[in-house]
Amino acid sequence: MKNLKAILILTGIFISLNIYCQNDTIIKEGMVTIATLKVDFSTYDFDGGDISYYTCPNCATDSIPFTIDYQSPGDFGGVTFTLSSLQDTVFDATIIWMGTGQIYQPVDFSLQEPFTNTNSAVNKPQDLRYITPEGKPITDTNLINKADSAWNTIDSLEITNLFEERGFKSAIYLYPPTVGMFNPDVAKWIVFLYHQDQPNAIDNPGKSARLQLFPNPAKGKVSVHWDAAGGDKITYRIFNAYGKLADQGEYFGKQHQFDLSFLSPGLYILKLTENKKTVSQKFLIE
Repeated sequence: MKNLKAILILTGIFISLNIYCQNDTIIKEGMVTIATLKVDFSTYDFDGGDISYYTCPNCATDSIPFTIDYQSPGDFGGVTFTLSSLQDTVFDATIIWMGTGQIYQPVDFSLQEPFTNTNSAVNKPQDLRYITPEGKPITDTNLINKADSAWNTIDSLEITNLFEERGFKSAIYLYPPTVGMFNPDVAKWIVFLYHQDQPNAIDNPGKSARLQLFPNPAKGKVSVHWDAAGGDKITYRIFNAYGKLADQGEYFGKQHQFDLSFLSPGLYILKLTENKKTVSQKFLIE
């Protein structure tokens, strides 16, 4: 009996240490940690999550410092969420006719740990922020109730519990991949969990420079300069005005020249991604 008690005590200590280590690894000290969770609008099924990390000493601790850039769609539009002080992209998605819009940042949504269920539910934050497709506050009671149901889908996830232990802010965004009449069959609830932990921050890296693209309009070759790019691989994607992927590839360095002579005249969007940072720029081919 004494041996069993000792085993149970040791097991409890091991579990506590494991939870602490997991918390310390996933919710990183000295950084902004953001979890992006995707929930189906109609079924409330959980479609997976992503974790991103940012160095942002000046980011707020008492609210989510998002800048929301909503590109009103004709046949093609989009929405981008960035950290206000850095312009680092947290969420980036297209809104296209016939519901073919896609989420391009985060790149992958996982259903593995820590995006698995526990037996502990986290209460909805009282200051939960509700966001319309256009980036405005949701005031419609029916939509707020639906958003709360989306929260109930993710309230027992391991990642939600880890954020709750360290203190967090949260927002729910209604993402409509389609232009025109709202289509609940393709819409998603995007839940953001935000934790800012900068106890020892000293340096201020400043704002990340935006993408420079020239000439614009162009006739064949286009040069880009992204001052915030580091030494890692940069992935590029070029979309036409209807959201169809026209070209993609990789390069290294802050500057690059594209030979786009194969493209037909028209409007295009260039998106560059390095690690968790994404920038985009519209341009014309004459």
